[in-house]
Amino acid sequence: MGVPSTFKRPLAPVPSGNGAPAPQSRWVGIKSHQPREPLLSTGEYRVMLKSCEVTFNRKTGHETFKTHVEIVDAAAGSTLPVGAEVSVLAIVNGKSVDIGQGRVKAMFVGLTGAGDDPTFDAHDPAGATIDATLNGTGCVGRLVDVTVRPGDKEGFYEYEWSPTEGQDPFFTAE
Repeated sequence: MGVPSTFKRPLAPVPSGNGAPAPQSRWVGIKSHQPREPLLSTGEYRVMLKSCEVTFNRKTGHETFKTHVEIVDAAAGSTLPVGAEVSVLAIVNGKSVDIGQGRVKAMFVGLTGAGDDPTFDAHDPAGATIDATLNGTGCVGRLVDVTVRPGDKEGFYEYEWSPTEGQDPFFTAE
């Protein structure tokens, strides 16, 4: 018999030595909590794309496109310093699918230097650039300029992405 649990659930029994395996604990396979990464916040920045990933939150059902960037330049008055590694989040499913996917696309239009959706779509009608970036190639290492403004709610931000002057074009003329 185990010690009473504060979670009002019985503790997993300890094997008695009779050879029978103990039932699997509910704690097997969970990940330890890590602090959340800081978010790109108010200011004007030049950032370098480090990586992207799509994560799934089992509790909320949200699928989130996480973009990890490093700040390589910041305008005076920006809230984050040069060298900071931060993230940009966009929920890309459920009620947020159109807004979230549109935010991801806007970032890639800026990263590639396409300038607008029709130009991006003409060069990449299948969305391969975003998939390649998720796989560690694509736009990884490219620079993009971004202006970040506070959003409608506390802790939310609006991003305006634009191509970085002088960077080689991502898409080449065919």
